[in-house]
Amino acid sequence: MDLTVLNNSFEKQGIIDEIKSLVWHRKYNAAGVFQLTVPASENNLRLIQKQNIIHKPAADEAGVIDTFNIKEDENGVETIEASGYFLTGLLFRRIIPQQSTFYDTYRNIMHSLVKSNAVNVSAKRVITGLRMPTLAADTAAKQRLQVTGKNLLTYLEALSAASDIGFKILYKRSYMEFYTYQGLDKSAGQSVNPRVVFSEEYDNLTATEYAYSEASKVTAAYVAGEGEGLDRTIVEVDDGSTGWDRFESYVDERSTREEGTTDAQYLELLESKGWEVQTPAAESFSGSTIDSGTTIYKKDWDLGDIVTVFSKRWNKKISVRITEIEEVDEESGSKIVIYVGATEPTIADILKEI
Repeated sequence: MDLTVLNNSFEKQGIIDEIKSLVWHRKYNAAGVFQLTVPASENNLRLIQKQNIIHKPAADEAGVIDTFNIKEDENGVETIEASGYFLTGLLFRRIIPQQSTFYDTYRNIMHSLVKSNAVNVSAKRVITGLRMPTLAADTAAKQRLQVTGKNLLTYLEALSAASDIGFKILYKRSYMEFYTYQGLDKSAGQSVNPRVVFSEEYDNLTATEYAYSEASKVTAAYVAGEGEGLDRTIVEVDDGSTGWDRFESYVDERSTREEGTTDAQYLELLESKGWEVQTPAAESFSGSTIDSGTTIYKKDWDLGDIVTVFSKRWNKKISVRITEIEEVDEESGSKIVIYVGATEPTIADILKEI
């Protein structure tokens, strides 16, 4: 496999044709990441540079190098290790500095936030080469949302998780384009689309792992708005859970109200803040996939599709979205690892929120 390397003006710099390993980690609700290890040849030393772009054949994503190191082992073998985010990660370099209030669909809000903080902005804030598509009419339910001071990518990830709408920045050869989408429901419980089922019993999944955690679960939120002491406006938002199934959180939104906002609009806005922090238990399956029958990668299923994964031995079965796909290419061979369902946040994810 050859990798094309471009500069940040999308001009071709050369080809990497010697690869020790490449981990290409695609994500539905976040920016994908990659890790690349290559020999420290003269060609590779020239190409592995900060902000250069790595493009994998036939992929609509591309990665931006933000970290690399050159090392020599005890046998005198020199290698370069490079890593970074997909193009979507460029949005992490922008914040939402001005208070933004919306009453629109999630998809339209996501596009508006990118346009107003990375495209239609002052020249110094423009993410060079990023374009926005023309959107078709969106008939989804409208949401009343307000945001100030959040990191653009982090907030998009929160909106994506809340709406189940995936997003990414597509590589378009000479430019890049922000894109939102939803995968198809191919689970065993529906009859509209061809069904896709993964299981060790079906010989299309190995090295399986099932995980369940309530560590980050939130089912009820108390959102505190304007006012002081006992006169402070507090809105309670919950999913009806009680007893041991109720997990509470507190949200401070003292400065949320805009001038001219009616009481009804203000309460609706506070309520939306409460729904934003609602977090279900994290339940997931992961494993290495094997192309078999109707489970051929990128033909029968892809990132964002809803599929069914089960283990008869463990008596576990879930039908949810494929939220992450890891394409691993090494000298010893290749494999594809899928992550189905919601995984527990990592330390890196938590630190990114601070």
